[in-house]
Amino acid sequence: MSHAFNLQQLQLRHPDAFFYTLGYSRYKCFNPVMDIHLYLRLLFFILLTALSCLFISAALYYHYFELKDQAISTASMILIALLYPYLWRMHIQAKYSSIRYAKRLQNCLYLQVPLLFLCLLNFKYIQSAFLSMLCLVLITFSFSTIWIEAYFKNAVPRIALVRLQKIRQLAYWSYRQSRSNQPQTVPHQSNLKQYYFELHQKCMQEEQRLSDQIRYSTIKDAFLDS
Repeated sequence: MSHAFNLQQLQLRHPDAFFYTLGYSRYKCFNPVMDIHLYLRLLFFILLTALSCLFISAALYYHYFELKDQAISTASMILIALLYPYLWRMHIQAKYSSIRYAKRLQNCLYLQVPLLFLCLLNFKYIQSAFLSMLCLVLITFSFSTIWIEAYFKNAVPRIALVRLQKIRQLAYWSYRQSRSNQPQTVPHQSNLKQYYFELHQKCMQEEQRLSDQIRYSTIKDAFLDS
């Protein structure tokens, strides 16, 4: 295949790749100092997490517990247990489509372990409303880490965000094809697994290059440019 990365040509050659939905980075926000939509979405996730915890803890408190804090801590642990498999699946997707995002989700996976122990400690010994709220906030950030991607530069055209997502779709799809026993046929390509492996590598390199170009490298850079 050609050394040049031509996304339009690849879209015509592999249209099926762009029907595959990636579950992470569904909402892309610009500089958080300037983008009100980021705060509105975070508020929505906080309310969603709080309501989920409220419904679960209300049922637990009514049937099993005498203390509300124990019910809330148990509900928090249930939310973590429900979130973790989905978070793990999104990390697998990101691992083969976006190195930067995969590291972010990996850190989020690591966070779930001490967070679970904190909920368990609060349930067993402390029974603190403050710790219960802290756990809920951290769970909320776990949700938002999956779906919200921020710190894009203010001057970046939205078409660049679309291009970024399409490259990620193609990267993950080509990785799956390279691992498949029956990869999709491509004209004039005899070694399909090698072709898809090289395509995946090129997509990962292009995704990293574009991501470095349109996103701030650190939070500090985002605030300095606001």
